[in-house]
Amino acid sequence: MDLRIEKKLIVVGGGSGAVGTAVCNVLSQEGAIVESADIKINVDLSNPQAVKEYFASLKARYPKLYGYCSCVWGGRGTPLLEETAQEHAEVLCDTLYAVLYPVMEGIQWMKEIGDGRIILVSSCNAFMGYGEGTYDLAKAAVNALPTTLMKECRERHIHIIALSPDNIS
Repeated sequence: MDLRIEKKLIVVGGGSGAVGTAVCNVLSQEGAIVESADIKINVDLSNPQAVKEYFASLKARYPKLYGYCSCVWGGRGTPLLEETAQEHAEVLCDTLYAVLYPVMEGIQWMKEIGDGRIILVSSCNAFMGYGEGTYDLAKAAVNALPTTLMKECRERHIHIIALSPDNIS
């Protein structure tokens, strides 16, 4: 397939996980310049300052960010009412904030250029109610991001979409 991404920078959030690794491999095979952003490798995507610094380091090396793909995952499988306040906070950090902060930084960079693509890999948990508590809630918020950001992204030719695959086994 020809995705027309040869020599274009695409950052993959959660790039060391199963889905993120697969995405990185496909993008690399298509000739993209792939940067994997992951807490296991180089950056805590739930830390806004660390994300700012990471994107600043990318801007110093590359003239343009073509795309950002978020593949982060932070579920626990615990029903909402059984989770502690600390577990709520951790899942929101791992699942929502780790999507939100890099998307915000990516959009700022893309706005300077006037073009870009953002893909958010979410989960059907947002719709199906699998009983995974705060994870389900966080993925619903991820699914709302494209609508929330639609106006300012559209004006700058930045396309953003959330995909909600079913369980991957």
